[in-house]
Amino acid sequence: MVRNVAPNVDDTETLGTASKKYKKIHTKDMRLTGIMIDDASKQATIAQLITANNTSEINALTEKTSIAAGDLFIIEDSAASNAKKKLLQSTLVASQTDMETGTSLTTFVTPGKQYFHPSACKGWGKATGAGSLTVGYNMDAVTDTGTGRLGVNITLDMSSANYAIVSSVESVATSLAVASVDNGGLIYNASPVAGSFGIWNYDDTATTHVAQDPQSYFWAIFGDGV
Repeated sequence: MVRNVAPNVDDTETLGTASKKYKKIHTKDMRLTGIMIDDASKQATIAQLITANNTSEINALTEKTSIAAGDLFIIEDSAASNAKKKLLQSTLVASQTDMETGTSLTTFVTPGKQYFHPSACKGWGKATGAGSLTVGYNMDAVTDTGTGRLGVNITLDMSSANYAIVSSVESVATSLAVASVDNGGLIYNASPVAGSFGIWNYDDTATTHVAQDPQSYFWAIFGDGV
């Protein structure tokens, strides 16, 4: 028989078979755990009993549904013989720099930081031919700057004028007559700057074409945001 009885014992807990071969005696503050094995032919380990007790203690904790910058997480470090260590919330959540670099495989992404990844769309929108914003993301406003022209203003600017714009238009009719065929989606010459750009649309009338408003404009932008 092996006995290891810790001070300040407040109760016992039965483990194992109905014949109560294994018992655990623990202290009130749970910092010490004692093991009593009545039958030497049965095997039990301190680690197993402590693990069972820790699981119970963890399940009894109050759940927190959101994390704050100063919160700590307790982990077992697999690179240090599973030694208990602490992590700060700031070491787990990807920063803007982490997102812009885009190489970390150990931090996780929050919705507010996803925007900064190089592959992320920085903004998109749809507007009527008359220059009214229908729907969009990170779009401040649009302006009808002339027949067949739309000015687009970005809410959170890009870091420079060096970004990609993908655009297209919806035709004004289903006919393939020259006046109904829209050749839109062009980015107006020299219009892109960090906070805005312009889209141009025209039909197939005559040699030089004729500017006209499409049914709708569409666009999306990619690059480095601020």
